[in-house]
Formats: sequence, structure tokens, C-alpha cells
Amino acid sequence: MGQETAVAFEGVHICEKSGHQTRRCRYLRAPEASATQPGIAALTSIVTQAQQQLQQVQQQMQQQQGLLKQQQDQLFELQQQLQKQQQERETSEVKVKKEEY
Repeated sequence: MGQETAVAFEGVHICEKSGHQTRRCRYLRAPEASATQPGIAALTSIVTQAQQQLQQVQQQMQQQQGLLKQQQDQLFELQQQLQKQQQERETSEVKVKKEEY
């Protein structure tokens, strides 16, 4: 049969009994396989672009996570300050009430 080096799809086949779709494929021999090289190069290019985009998205996510962490830290600080102010206010209110009596 010769050396099998690539697969070519011959379209979609729909089974009459089950209705399932399958792709008919055939193996190409070495001389025929060279015809698919541009397709392989195109797919390689697409995959490379997708990987680059994925890296960019991951970097953006890391930056967003860093910003989120900063905001969480700031929020925690503000909550601590608010709690302290509330305690001080409650303490001063108690002092004022004691002085009134």
C-alpha cells in the first residue's frame, strides 16, 4: 500500500440507520501527501497564532489577578479603618452617656 503519511477528509458521511455523521477519510501515500503540505503549513500557522493569543490572554489574566489582589488588600485596609472608627465612636458615645448621668 505504500507509506501512509497524511489523512485527507473526503467530506461528511451520514449513516442512514443511525443518522450519525462521520468523516470519510483516506490515507495518502507519500506522493499524494505533498499536495497537503500547504494545508499543514496553514494549520501550523493557525495553531501558532492561537497559542500566542492564549499566552496574551493568560498574561492579561495574571495582570487582572494582580490588580484584583491590590484592590482586595485596599478593601481590607478600609474595612479595618472603618471598624476602628466605629469602635472609637462607640467608645466616645459611651463616655458621653456616662458624663450625662
